Amino acid sequence: MNYFDVVVFGGSSGIGLATAISFKNKGYSVLSISRNSEKNNQLLQHGIVAKNIDIANHEAIDSLFTEIQTKHIILSTSMPLHFENISDLSIATAKQSFEKVWFYLDIIKQACKKSNNLEAITIISGAIAQNNVAGTLALKLMASALNEMSKTLAVELSPIRVNAVSPGITRTALYDQFDNKEQMLLEIANSTPLKRIANPDEIADAIMFVTLNNNVTGSIINIDGGATL
Repeated sequence: MNYFDVVVFGGSSGIGLATAISFKNKGYSVLSISRNSEKNNQLLQHGIVAKNIDIANHEAIDSLFTEIQTKHIILSTSMPLHFENISDLSIATAKQSFEKVWFYLDIIKQACKKSNNLEAITIISGAIAQNNVAGTLALKLMASALNEMSKTLAVELSPIRVNAVSPGITRTALYDQFDNKEQMLLEIANSTPLKRIANPDEIADAIMFVTLNNNVTGSIINIDGGATL
C-alpha cells in the first residue's frame, strides 16, 4: 500500500499542475492522476509521482484506491470548452460536459470507501456557475452541479471536509483551442474589476488554503478577479 499526502486528479497541466507543484514544494508527497502519459513523465523533474488513468474508467479508479492511501484529494481535470447558444446547442456535447460530475462522484465514492485517513476533498468548478453569459449553458450546468455537490457532500461526509474552488478565466493551455485566444482573454479581462487574467499559481494558493484549513468545509471560494460581482 502506497501513501501520498495529496492526490491531484488532472495534475499534469494547468491549475492541477500548479497545485501539484505547490504542494510538492511545501514538502508534501504528491500523486498526479492524468491520462496524458507524456506530461506525466515530465512531472518526474518535480519529484511528483504520476499514474496514467482516465477518470472515466471505473475499474481503474476502483483499483487506484485499493493501492493507495491519502489524506487529501483534489479534482482538477479539464475537458474541452464548448460555447454554443441554445439554437445551436448539441445535446450530446452538453452531456459530455456534464459527465465530469459523474466521474468525480465515482472518484469520491471509491476514495471514501477505501481511504482510511481521508481528511479533505477539494473540487475545482468554475466562476461561470454564477455568471450568465450567452453560449455557456453546458459549462454553467456542469460548474453549478460541482458547487452544489461540494456543499451537500460536506454535510454527508463530515468530518471529511469538502470544498469547491471556483476560478475565473485562468491562463492555461485549455484556451489554446481558440484561434482568437489572446483577443478573447483580453476582452474577458477588461470585463472584470481587476482587469486581468489569473495565473495557475494564484488558483493553486486558494486550493492549498481550503485543502489544509481544518475549519473550512462546504465553502465555494471564488478566485475570479471579481467577475461574479
